[in-house]
Amino acid sequence: MTKDINSTDDIGVEFQDNRQEQLFKLAQIGLQAQQFLDTEAGRLVLDKMQEEIDGCALSLLIETDIDVIRELQKKADIARKAVQWLLETIQNGDIAYEQLKE
Repeated sequence: MTKDINSTDDIGVEFQDNRQEQLFKLAQIGLQAQQFLDTEAGRLVLDKMQEEIDGCALSLLIETDIDVIRELQKKADIARKAVQWLLETIQNGDIAYEQLKE
């Protein structure tokens, strides 16, 4: 999906209210997150997070020490949350963009 959302300074937009301005900002941030994930750096970060999750999952299959298990679970959870936050940011931006079009 391609959107043309720039800063308000670039396009000379005056908002009707604070809600509209907040939607615009959410749409901008969502677009920036999508653009990041579309770069080599973004893909590398996603790949590293997936490697972290997969590595932890494999280690959990053989680990018996409860403290190590907890640490592995924490590491995997952090990587999962980071991916989730990026995807939620994109989704919230898409929703805000659609609301702005209405």
